[in-house]
Amino acid sequence: MACLWCRRAGLLPIVAIVLAAVAGCERGGEASRAVLAERRASWAREIAGLKAQHEVLATRLEGRPAPGEGAGAAASERRMRAVLDGARQSIADVESQFAQAEGRVDQAIGRGSQAGERALEEESARARSYLQALGQQLGAVARQADERARTDDETK
Repeated sequence: MACLWCRRAGLLPIVAIVLAAVAGCERGGEASRAVLAERRASWAREIAGLKAQHEVLATRLEGRPAPGEGAGAAASERRMRAVLDGARQSIADVESQFAQAEGRVDQAIGRGSQAGERALEEESARARSYLQALGQQLGAVARQADERARTDDETK
């Protein structure tokens, strides 16, 4: 029930509009939080996949004998291991970035549903970029390891 003063001043329609807008913002914030939860779960799955891929590659390189083809093979092996070590650190960095992104999106949602949606889209684009870069990094190591294995097989 509206107060008597609001009814007399003709403010009842305005109060109703403001209440509807606030309720709409609340629903918009809830929707943004739901999308954030979905994205967070998706990011976690992708990170888990990258960690698994990293682990497979690390195990594959650990089991490799010392290169026997001279300095070029040894340098190639060191580069692969260095890229793989860098990828491990990058995965940890990306996980940290995702945790920070959640906080930034949550703060933006508090400023309004449009700000929340904008922040969510920006963070999602950034996350996609991080994940693609990591995938490319690990893919490059996998291709190098495959090439190295083919070369080793041919020299036997």
